[in-house]
Amino acid sequence: MSIGEASSGSAGSIRITSGTLDLTEAEEDAETTPSGGAIALTSGKSTYGESGCIMVRTADGGQSGDEYRTNSGSINLATGTATGAGGSIIMEAGASYGDTGCGGSLYLTAGDNLNEFATGEDYAGNIHISAGAGSSQAAGGSVALLSGGGTSATGGIAVATNNASQIDSTSGSIHVATGAATGSAGEGSLASGSIKIASGDSSAGEAGDVIISVGMSMGGVGAHLSLAAGNTSQQYGGNLSISSGTGKESGNVTITTAGGGATSGSGRLAISTGVSSSGTSGSVCVLSGRATSSVGGGIALSVGHATSGNGANMTITAGASTEASCAGGSILLEAGVTAGGLGGDVEVSSGQGTSSSGTISVTTGDSTSGASGSLLFTTGQLILSTGDSSTGDSSGSSGCISISTGRNRSLF
Repeated sequence: MSIGEASSGSAGSIRITSGTLDLTEAEEDAETTPSGGAIALTSGKSTYGESGCIMVRTADGGQSGDEYRTNSGSINLATGTATGAGGSIIMEAGASYGDTGCGGSLYLTAGDNLNEFATGEDYAGNIHISAGAGSSQAAGGSVALLSGGGTSATGGIAVATNNASQIDSTSGSIHVATGAATGSAGEGSLASGSIKIASGDSSAGEAGDVIISVGMSMGGVGAHLSLAAGNTSQQYGGNLSISSGTGKESGNVTITTAGGGATSGSGRLAISTGVSSSGTSGSVCVLSGRATSSVGGGIALSVGHATSGNGANMTITAGASTEASCAGGSILLEAGVTAGGLGGDVEVSSGQGTSSSGTISVTTGDSTSGASGSLLFTTGQLILSTGDSSTGDSSGSSGCISISTGRNRSLF
């Protein structure tokens, strides 16, 4: 079947339309649902070879001169509207029943842009998959990507952008976002959709990992990974929770910076709460879990060793106050209490050394307009002692204990 060519205007069209069923009223006693005529396109069957192909395509776009180029035609697959349910479009590859071979694949490929002189506004074809929109009372449709099931293993799902192979080009981005909830106040509790990334459960082995990783930079600084909870102008901001898995023994949570290079230091680890302009800023709490039938976990604060140069310092500083009538923050070191037996100890010790051990200095701060603070030791028994000296002769001596009060600088 073919239509003649035309030298001007538009060439002739081919239209295939099945029969129309014209009923003045519904047939209540009909054994089958009445419908209009169907159109079936079926290729030929082969007893020992492949069945025939069905190809639906438009012709190439024409060309007139060097500056004027035409588009190729589109292919439109659509079902009609209905007062009931709209018709579905089903695209399904064939199954394989033989001893060898795979099930048929389904490919959706947008068109390439082969123009070597394309500008930044020119791009290859897009693939757009969109579910149907709902009315003011009906919900919009969903989009589901589901891999095939299997006895030995299920299929995977890969979402990736292609490599950037040209100089000064960048690979594409992947953007996963839910839509905004644009309803106004008074219309109920409106919330935007959630994003959930989870691996499946395993009934007889290890569940799959979830790995979020940023690509390596061969030039420039490494790319960033940001986790940020949601902001709000009305209530509390969103929480950010990192929790290990439960089990016979719970999993670990490790936050660490990568090691530095041969001539550079490792990264900084900063844990801080945000600034508050009209209230109390947040607290930083470091707690180990409670043990109901054993010993509670310890907390270790340790500075890294130095293989050359002095060891790094550890500084614990309470908050300062700029208000003249208020006091600065306090530091409390308190050992654990017990319902019976001995309370915990508080031990302050300087570091050992080959020439001299470190000094322990306990002082109160200076006062510019009043009395300096007091130094109080209150206990049942007070023992002050210096460390031993282990030199082999009389040249070494043990440490000293000096107790002195501050000077009144107004007299000098």
